[in-house]
Amino acid sequence: IRSAEIDAELIILSSRIWKELGIEGNLNLEINNLGDEKTRKSYAKSLQAYFKAFEKDLDEDSRRKLDENPLRILDSKSESVQSLLKGAPNISEFISKDSEKEFNELTLLLDTAGIKFSVNQKLVRGLDYYNQTVYEWKTDQLGAQDTVCGGGRYDNLVEELGGKSCPATGFSIGMERLILLINETLDLSLENENIDLFFVCLSKESIQKAIMYSESLRENVSKLGIKINMGLEGAGSQFKKADKSGASFALILGDDELKNKTISMKGLRSKSDQETLSYEDLERRIKKTYK
Repeated sequence: IRSAEIDAELIILSSRIWKELGIEGNLNLEINNLGDEKTRKSYAKSLQAYFKAFEKDLDEDSRRKLDENPLRILDSKSESVQSLLKGAPNISEFISKDSEKEFNELTLLLDTAGIKFSVNQKLVRGLDYYNQTVYEWKTDQLGAQDTVCGGGRYDNLVEELGGKSCPATGFSIGMERLILLINETLDLSLENENIDLFFVCLSKESIQKAIMYSESLRENVSKLGIKINMGLEGAGSQFKKADKSGASFALILGDDELKNKTISMKGLRSKSDQETLSYEDLERRIKKTYK
């Protein structure tokens, strides 16, 4: 089904995600109307004609896009291209009345829902299959990689791939950028939270053994916080990480421990000596400490 109501529902859903994560104040919604296929083709020809007159001023990437897909020039980060875009034709000049009506219905619904947005007529998204509504959630916290979420309508995509007509819409979230934004804007203080045991692993084999040991310990001791260091740094560097993590004990797995099927245990919050234990003895010690 194609309707402004469905587009609005998805945008409102994405806004709810930001609120639940506590980052809604760091994201701004930009929307645009790309119209139908006829609109895109007419607009593309108009852009081609406009930029042909300035082809010598375009960078290499924009000159390539001029022949392949001139709408993508609108995404250019080049200052010279951005300057040229100020005089370029707007897609709104080519939108049909029906498409304009649908877009106006969407903006009214967003206003009613209290979703703040701005119309960016240079917003086209990076893929050619989009039509009608497109949108991006952007942040000013991550530099040039500012789009955290983007989506829109792709009503003709299924049919273009050989299927039946199936109007569709959706959005995707860049998880890496979302995590970066959360780390930039929220004080989560995750580093020192709930780490009881820190595995110091000195080889790939020791990491594999630590994974098996940690699962067995979690199975037998509830709510036990365990961190396995997988960076294979030197022992000194790993002990610094273990101390910084807030863990109570470091569990060391080196060549000798692997050979003898033992684990070395060192208290990080006391001056007790390092001990070498069988796994069974370690499990009993952990159960007694965290019962």
